[in-house]
Amino acid sequence: MDDEEDSVSEQRRHKRVHVDLKVGIIQSDNKMLYARIRDVSEGGVYVVSPYGADKGQGFKIIFQLQNGDRFMTVRCKVKVAYVSIGNDDVYGLGMQFTWVEPDGLKALKDFIRHRMSK
Repeated sequence: MDDEEDSVSEQRRHKRVHVDLKVGIIQSDNKMLYARIRDVSEGGVYVVSPYGADKGQGFKIIFQLQNGDRFMTVRCKVKVAYVSIGNDDVYGLGMQFTWVEPDGLKALKDFIRHRMSK
């Protein structure tokens, strides 16, 4: 199975929820870049960004989820699974979680479950 097939099977394995969330992408030099998460699942996020990345590149990311009146910060490590480039030079980055802090993982699962029940 090639990497493109892996990405498709990853999409099928986890339910995705459409969102519009600000995400901080922390680079290896600890510089923070900001982008938008367009969908989220227990397996990863799809990010729209003016900044490109290489497939396989790793980052730390941080974002907030709102569940009712509670906000929860989610801190993760991700690996870029695929990259696409739009007509307006905006990059689409499929990022697979390689680690999610335990409290953030619980918040993520609760958020997805709540959004799927609507």
